[in-house]
Amino acid sequence: MPFADLSRIVSALIFMDVLIVIVFVVFLWKSKTLNIEEGLQKKIEVFESLIVDADHMSIHLKKNLEEKYLVLKNLEEKIDRRIQHLQKLIDSADQKMASFDAHERVTAPELNQEQQILRMVKDGMDLEAIAGHLSIPRGKVKLVLDLNKDNRNRGGVM
Repeated sequence: MPFADLSRIVSALIFMDVLIVIVFVVFLWKSKTLNIEEGLQKKIEVFESLIVDADHMSIHLKKNLEEKYLVLKNLEEKIDRRIQHLQKLIDSADQKMASFDAHERVTAPELNQEQQILRMVKDGMDLEAIAGHLSIPRGKVKLVLDLNKDNRNRGGVM
């Protein structure tokens, strides 16, 4: 329950208390002019009981409002902590995605394995590094290089 709603409820309770006091004062003033002592005494007792009941209700409502305020405050703190945690996770994911994107640009997924091997050789990587990077046997890397060398010697393009 927002703080604004709580203040409206408290304001309504205060207004009701003031209204009851005004009605009680008007009733006393009217009763003096009418000189109705016995009936007045009973009516005063009724109004006193109403005032006491209104006071008990306002105390109970105030206690409930304070409890709800504390619950909302704790909930807001928990939500803020979770948002901060989620922001850290998002930042971490963004960093990993940037790293992954940089790695993808190096390996270029649209290139087939043979083209990747040839590009890595041009970049100066040795057979062991290429085989480890692409997770393929060293013999396959050597075969691709030998075939490419033979095609170049014949004038073909691979």
